[in-house]
Amino acid sequence: MLCAALVISLVGGDQDQGGLRPWLTAVLINLGAAVLLIVPIELLATALRRQVTASEQRTQEQVESVRRESTERIDELTSRIESLAGAENHIDEVMAEEVSADRELYQCFLNEEVNAADAWKALDRATRRGLISPAGVKVSFDADGKTYVTFKHIPQDRIQVFLIQGGQRIVSHIWAGSMTGKGLLAILYRKTRNTGRDIRPEPKMIWGGLARTLIYAEEHEEERPVTELPALGED
Repeated sequence: MLCAALVISLVGGDQDQGGLRPWLTAVLINLGAAVLLIVPIELLATALRRQVTASEQRTQEQVESVRRESTERIDELTSRIESLAGAENHIDEVMAEEVSADRELYQCFLNEEVNAADAWKALDRATRRGLISPAGVKVSFDADGKTYVTFKHIPQDRIQVFLIQGGQRIVSHIWAGSMTGKGLLAILYRKTRNTGRDIRPEPKMIWGGLARTLIYAEEHEEERPVTELPALGED
């Protein structure tokens, strides 16, 4: 409106000039009205464009942030997986060490001076690991292979010992404390003589059989729990 009035004043004041003034006035008025309409719209459009640009920038920053966090989490997860692989190797090493220690424990039977306490530890360890039957381990007692001896560990660090002949128990004894294997065999031999039998124990078959049975159970998982060596059987 202000623009239209200014142009009209410049055109010539009150002179009509052949009807030009009314037409020019109308044009300028329309032009001013158009300007008044377009400018706010343009200002609004500019503000909207700025908001859209700012929003796009924030969205892009959020996407980049999420991407960085995802990458960091993936890296952390990868690191944990690698550490788990290392832990698995460590577990294998520990298990291998335990097996080696157990084998040394089982070999205590190779010494007939072994006492009941050490023998109980070996049998208890093998039983808890599921290597041998809770019913005990059976090995040959004499050279003829007709008599067998069963060792079964029981509470209070004691071992129940049975002599079996013809499928029947003929002698039993509780092996405990500091008594050695040699002393145990002497007692068993004396007890067999008291029954009218002369069954002389064979130390190598007894103690070697115990050690071999435990090691066999260690090496043959599919046959656990083992009660005797596969080749052993009663006549």
